[in-house]
Amino acid sequence: MRYKKLLWVTGFMVFVGVCNAQTPVPRTEDAIRYRRAVMVMIKWHYDRLSLQTKGSIPFVREEAQRSTAWLEMLSQQATEGFVPGSQEGDTKALPSIWEQGAKFRALADRFRSDATKLNAIARTGGDAAALKAQMNEVTRTCKSCHDDFKKS
Repeated sequence: MRYKKLLWVTGFMVFVGVCNAQTPVPRTEDAIRYRRAVMVMIKWHYDRLSLQTKGSIPFVREEAQRSTAWLEMLSQQATEGFVPGSQEGDTKALPSIWEQGAKFRALADRFRSDATKLNAIARTGGDAAALKAQMNEVTRTCKSCHDDFKKS
């Protein structure tokens, strides 16, 4: 009985290994579409929050909290689509992303940190002025990355 169980478990593990080995790698176009979609969502929530903190539209705490929560979550996804080989094709990503990977990852980490701080301010009842101060940090980080790693 033990022998049959051992054979069954071993066979199952081999089957799982074979299935995982055949998992297709995402196509370059899919990676580019993915990262573009993430960036569009980041821009949407960033712009809504920016308009509120500048006083261009009324400050609505619940909307600000929703936008900061999305920005924090999306900051975790921002680099997912920058897979090897996706520097080719219809993209604004510069090859320097892959050539200067450590610098790119450091800026991505800074964006995640800035977005997390922004969301913490919103969750703890921060007003438009407090959010605006942290938005300035997010803006600086985004600009640094775009200056070095995005085609104009």
